Amino acid sequence: YNTAHGTPYPTQQPGFGGYPPAGGPGGPGKPGAAPGAPNPYATGAPVPAAGWYEIYYSMIQPHEHQSFQQWFFSVDTDRSGSITGNEIAGIQFNGKPLGPTVGFKLVKVFDRDASGSIDLREYSILHKFLTLMQNAFQQIDIQRVGLLPPAQIFQAIQSSGFQVSLPTIQAMAKKFDPANRGIDFPTYIFMCAHLAHARSIFEWNDPRRVGAITLTYD
Repeated sequence: YNTAHGTPYPTQQPGFGGYPPAGGPGGPGKPGAAPGAPNPYATGAPVPAAGWYEIYYSMIQPHEHQSFQQWFFSVDTDRSGSITGNEIAGIQFNGKPLGPTVGFKLVKVFDRDASGSIDLREYSILHKFLTLMQNAFQQIDIQRVGLLPPAQIFQAIQSSGFQVSLPTIQAMAKKFDPANRGIDFPTYIFMCAHLAHARSIFEWNDPRRVGAITLTYD
């Protein structure tokens, strides 16, 4: 499908590609879906409580849902009806898989029921999240070299929708880019996932949405 910016996802432009993992899209009753596999589209499933990331789901157009189902089954390589961190880890951009560290972090961000995996609805939100993060990365990486210069990481993070202070992003950049050479897309996704996970944890502990939580030393 095409994003709001008109960029196809997965993009076919130089510098990215390879998403989803090999195997091709499948679905209930379609090639690639194992007989008897759970149907993630079954009605009656509980809807996760609204969170900050629900805005991504509201951005999905009605005609996009079928495409999301196909992507879901492409990533669901074991045909279990849900997606784990290991399966997210296999998603590749420019031939580089996101890896298990990023994969499990992304699952934690959107796994509201703490099941250890994500269903179709949660995956749809993740899919839109990755699209917007990719758009933000590409807007900065104009030359398509596949790296964000250290000086432009903050700009990209802001474009991705995270309103975090410059000192915070600079401190994070030192952790994710200790050599100060710039970060590639998987690393950028890891940074965004780190911020997103922190935001999810904060929100889950701020049910009244007052914008502050109380923490003990433990």
